[in-house]
Amino acid sequence: MERNWLIISTKQKQEENVVEYLTRKRIQNFCPFVKVARKQGSKNIIESQPLFTSFVFISVNETEMQIVKKAPSFVNMVYWLTKPIIIKQEEINAIKMMAENYLNIRLEKIKVCINDKISLTEENITNFKNNVLSVTHQGITVTVPSLGYKIIGNREKSNEMITQKNTLIRTLIPKILNPRFLFGF
Repeated sequence: MERNWLIISTKQKQEENVVEYLTRKRIQNFCPFVKVARKQGSKNIIESQPLFTSFVFISVNETEMQIVKKAPSFVNMVYWLTKPIIIKQEEINAIKMMAENYLNIRLEKIKVCINDKISLTEENITNFKNNVLSVTHQGITVTVPSLGYKIIGNREKSNEMITQKNTLIRTLIPKILNPRFLFGF
């Protein structure tokens, strides 16, 4: 029996429960969770959220589908033009790569094209200074045509700020501890 990656829809905020149930029943599943920074009062909190709300990807054959339909919070299969959407393995791999390697991920809706191929676009900034060429990775965009989404992962800006802050602290501390700097001699 042929196995395909399909998408099931769940009740709102019940993706984790469905994933837990399917894992217990030994059904291969995947629900990409991403870390999202949000502000709560004066604190920045990083929380885990599903990349695709109310969606869980499953790899099943016909007989396993009956078990999936009994999952708590299962709503329905996700269809496109009266047929369940079949996701290619390369698209699943691309989604996994994005979820594992990028913190700030956002989705953009595009036209659904079931027969198109996945595309990957890397965004870099190239600098040339003092006869030195440097390439800085800024992010990546993966187009998943069968889902109708572009997944955009940008480089985490807070890491850049932390690095700049640490560099600034490392250069200032020796000066502050130096009596000549403090008293101006």
